[in-house]
Amino acid sequence: MHTHSSLTTNLREVYLLPYVHGLLNYSKTNPHFAYQLAQTIQTYNWIASSGAIDEKTAPHTTPSSQIDAFAVCSWVLGQLQSHPDFRLTRGLLTSWAKQHEAPKDLVLGVVGMAIIGPTLGIIDSKKKKKRKAQLVFEKNALAKLTTPELAKKSLVLTQRMFAIELKQAGGNVHSLHPDSAAWLLEEALSDVYTNSKENLTTLVQALLAENLSHTVEKDTAGNLLSVVISPSVNDSLVEDSEAEMLHA
Repeated sequence: MHTHSSLTTNLREVYLLPYVHGLLNYSKTNPHFAYQLAQTIQTYNWIASSGAIDEKTAPHTTPSSQIDAFAVCSWVLGQLQSHPDFRLTRGLLTSWAKQHEAPKDLVLGVVGMAIIGPTLGIIDSKKKKKRKAQLVFEKNALAKLTTPELAKKSLVLTQRMFAIELKQAGGNVHSLHPDSAAWLLEEALSDVYTNSKENLTTLVQALLAENLSHTVEKDTAGNLLSVVISPSVNDSLVEDSEAEMLHA
């Protein structure tokens, strides 16, 4: 359980927090987005945190583009409006918004003053990048699997992870991170990797430390066999672990 300023976060808020930190990290690179986010948050009249802002770098949940940022932002704000008990996250964003200053070269207009949600779709004409679930198998465990066994196991493991995410989202697909929702509702794409036991263990430790959505598979002796990572997590985490992608 995670605590902060006498407030206790539940599992659903813990699931949300890494993506909030990712948005704040992205806002440092896009002053216009940051200003619009701050203005939107201030309209909600939430109570600010009493202590210092707990702002993390969140490299593995930081949106890679403006359209990604707006999609995640619409989801985050929708969740916070629907859950008044998410007081820690509301307070974090409110404190951040109060300290935020408008960029000096800001040009106000229809887009600049639009609310975050309705702006999505007119900000960027590029299609949103399709994210994939990431499956990483320990190399010796993978060597024991035939191609049909690998396909079946990959399906079972990804379904297990999304079942956990759905539970955290209260059983509502539309309350999932937009990349996870798209995976379930549009196209279920996955990348399969192999890695050493040591690197796989380090990868799981990083996932746990950052509260990133994943599930692990172990054998009866407790040995780590594989990990499945949500498409809502940037694939840079797996790539930095020196995992090798399997190609069809």
